[in-house]
Amino acid sequence: MTNQTSIQKIYDLSPMQEGMLYHSLLNENYESYFVQVSFSVIGDLDVDNFKNAVQRLVEKHDILRTKFFYQNVSKPKQVVVDLYEVETYFKDLSSLNKEEQKTNIYKYLKKDRRRKFNLNKDILTRFHIIKLSDRRHKIIWSFHHILLDGWSIGIVLKDLLTIYSSINNNTKIDCNDGPAYQKFIEWIHNQNHSEAQSYWEDYLKGYDNKASLVVKDDNKEKESVHESILIKIDSEVTKEIINLGKKFNVSLNTIIQAAWSILLNKYTNQNDIVFGAVHSGRTANIIEIESMVGLFINTVPTRVSISGNFGDMVNLMQQKAHKSEKYSYYPLYKIQERSILKSNLFDHILVFENYPISQELNTYSNCNEIKFDELNSFEQTNYPLTVAIFPHESIDIKFTYDSNIYDNKYITNIGENLNRILEEIIKNPERSISEINML
Repeated sequence: MTNQTSIQKIYDLSPMQEGMLYHSLLNENYESYFVQVSFSVIGDLDVDNFKNAVQRLVEKHDILRTKFFYQNVSKPKQVVVDLYEVETYFKDLSSLNKEEQKTNIYKYLKKDRRRKFNLNKDILTRFHIIKLSDRRHKIIWSFHHILLDGWSIGIVLKDLLTIYSSINNNTKIDCNDGPAYQKFIEWIHNQNHSEAQSYWEDYLKGYDNKASLVVKDDNKEKESVHESILIKIDSEVTKEIINLGKKFNVSLNTIIQAAWSILLNKYTNQNDIVFGAVHSGRTANIIEIESMVGLFINTVPTRVSISGNFGDMVNLMQQKAHKSEKYSYYPLYKIQERSILKSNLFDHILVFENYPISQELNTYSNCNEIKFDELNSFEQTNYPLTVAIFPHESIDIKFTYDSNIYDNKYITNIGENLNRILEEIIKNPERSISEINML
């Protein structure tokens, strides 16, 4: 650290942060947990004011000024520094035609991802402003996932745009610090960890056969190459799925997890299924937790018994989910340690991406002269398969997979079969699971 920078706070990592730190150091050459959010700004963007807004944003939120110390210490710590100038780059591509701009932006995104973050030296976020014309710019925001979850991205973007608007209009900027992420770490420390350990040990008792999808024969010793496909659930089917959730008094997330469990049952012929599920962490009893910025999510196992009809199964899943939620903060590696399969408990995760990034951009657009479009994000986990669910008017399901492990056509078929299972469920949710056909 420089002489001009001093330490404000030092505290422990959350369980998910510890896991991300471990995998980031284990696979330093991969792009695991590197996040890129990009969007286009249409209108008169004042680049200098935007850069100033970025700096004020970092000053507002502790987590954006956080580094991670893990060398020569008994336990990793996160350290908040008081002053640091965030990297904000500007590039002018306005002299190029649209096709050339598109090519250059693609190369720029790839180059930025190759320039990984050093967790104990860097401020783990940076911005790029690319000028495409006088009234169109591309914003690229890159950060390490160890700082922020998806919900926090929406909060940070809202704050950034609010600060930019205040600077642009010469009005008072809200200088109050956001609620401190440290409160969440303290909350985790105060939980009953021995009770959580007993819960998860009992939850996984007897589970000794991993529910795995088919992998390529020649998948060993190859560097990960992640690709993705997007499956769109028809808007009418989406409405029926939502209505089905209301009928059974279960969440949309539980409906999708149940459909995924049925798919795994059909593919593996196993009636006892376990997969990883990402919990939001926002249910913790902490004042202002919904407006806090940081990494609150945690991955824990979801176990499903395939039997009876869909309605009975999904109701039982919802009951178990409520019980598991109480202990969803508990570290995954400790859960695995107490299981029969250890770290081989599951090889893929489901993520319900219910966060308001598009909503925040649209809200700002409606109140200001500049507009936004072409919102995209890049994120890579350490799992060979991540299934992300985006609830919109029509549900989007994104499969991000390692193409050296899974065949492209195989994953495409899985997406199509999941869609068919959802269609079969809404036709007759009372039928036996064994009668549901995905062909």
